[in-house]
Amino acid sequence: MVLCAIVDCSSRSENGSGISFYGIPTVTDRYGEAELELRKKRRDGYLAAISRADLDLTALHNYKICEKHFHSGKPAYLYNTTDPDWVPTLHLGHKEHGSADTADVTASVDRWRRAQEREKWKRIEELLPTLVAEEVQVIVAEEIRLVATEQIEIARQYFRPVDSCECSSKIESLQKELAKSKEHATSLTMELKKLTFNEECLVDDDFAKTHTGLPNAKTVKTVFEHVLKTLPSDGVTKLSPFQEFMCVLLKLRMNSSVEYLAYRFGVSPSTVSRIFLKWLKQMDLRLSNLILWPDREALRKTMPACFQASFGKKVAIIIDCFEIFIDRPSNLQARASTWSNYKHNNTVKVLIGITPQGVVLFVSKCWGGRVSDKYLTDHCGLLGKLLPGDVVLADRGFDIAESVGIMQASLHIPAFTRGKQQLSAIEIEDTRQIANVRIHVERVIGCVRQKYSILRSTVPINFVTKRANEEVPILDHIVRICCALNNLCDSVVPFE
Repeated sequence: MVLCAIVDCSSRSENGSGISFYGIPTVTDRYGEAELELRKKRRDGYLAAISRADLDLTALHNYKICEKHFHSGKPAYLYNTTDPDWVPTLHLGHKEHGSADTADVTASVDRWRRAQEREKWKRIEELLPTLVAEEVQVIVAEEIRLVATEQIEIARQYFRPVDSCECSSKIESLQKELAKSKEHATSLTMELKKLTFNEECLVDDDFAKTHTGLPNAKTVKTVFEHVLKTLPSDGVTKLSPFQEFMCVLLKLRMNSSVEYLAYRFGVSPSTVSRIFLKWLKQMDLRLSNLILWPDREALRKTMPACFQASFGKKVAIIIDCFEIFIDRPSNLQARASTWSNYKHNNTVKVLIGITPQGVVLFVSKCWGGRVSDKYLTDHCGLLGKLLPGDVVLADRGFDIAESVGIMQASLHIPAFTRGKQQLSAIEIEDTRQIANVRIHVERVIGCVRQKYSILRSTVPINFVTKRANEEVPILDHIVRICCALNNLCDSVVPFE
């Protein structure tokens, strides 16, 4: 707060007071000699006007004088020494140092003003004889012309006639810019929804195909709603059910790390692991029905032409095995049972069977990579699903003719050259026909592993270890879910 230095003055700089305060003139070496003398004289006048015994001359910059002590409300110009406001003269609160009372000061100011007016008119009278009447008229006329020209130019700028065609084109241009802005805002909103993986992002089929492997957004939504119906609730979570569902699909599709998914969805890694296990079991339970062994009549009605030309309508299943790399087990027995001489790595082996139409109809549990194709086929439960007269297509490693024959079915595999110099013409033709159609099972396996990268990576050992109170390891759930989701995509086998 600033207080006025004049005796008995109550002015202060409170909020909203509106009173201006002015400091005592400073005297420093940075001024010229003439100005310095003038400032000293003015400062002495200020000190005389204040006239306080307790004034600290070493701290004059702290003292202020309010506008009430000047006739014009502010100090006069430094070089205007005759102005009454050159120093404070009003309401000084004392009569010392010869200071007059208020009435005397007012009368003195009035005399000064009258003197200023007389001086002004005296200068005008001295200049009038030197001016010619015509010149005055010319000057006045020129001033009027300039002012009129300026006003006309301003009027033209603001009130010029508007061309209707020009106005229409500008309106059309503005409308186009507005439409572009709205389109850009819509695209930004959609990108934001995609980044947060909300359910609104399903309007884009390319987004759904890229992030889930499923053919379109409608299929993704249908699968989500189907699984969600029986999903148990585990309390309040930060993520919506759809975001949890997308978190699981991203793990299967891109094999994203738990840490990345935790950062991507704004949760902790432990939350991501819990969500993955919860949805994995429920998805396996709800989607395993998509891996269905169709009846014989349905198979024969939809038999592709490439199978009918070689085997008629008797082919029921095409089988093959694929292996998934796993981390090296610490247990020596587990390490030995999972070692694959073919892959030269620790793996698990899965037997898969497809229909001639290219649909996965059978998926075995995960076995150690050391197991043979024959042993796996005999003990995985596949043979019990065969009907008399069925034809099974397989690779050379499936020496299961006797096992298939027990079920009154027949096995077709490429011919062996073992013990022969070369194959006969009939064997070559049979092998060509089998290879021509058996390739579809390898295409399906490649499609499943291409869509879901988790099957192409090295799986951690805890995925193949059966947990307490669990019937099968996590990897068994993953393989069945990936195959079931692949059945919702277009077939790799042409019907014609």
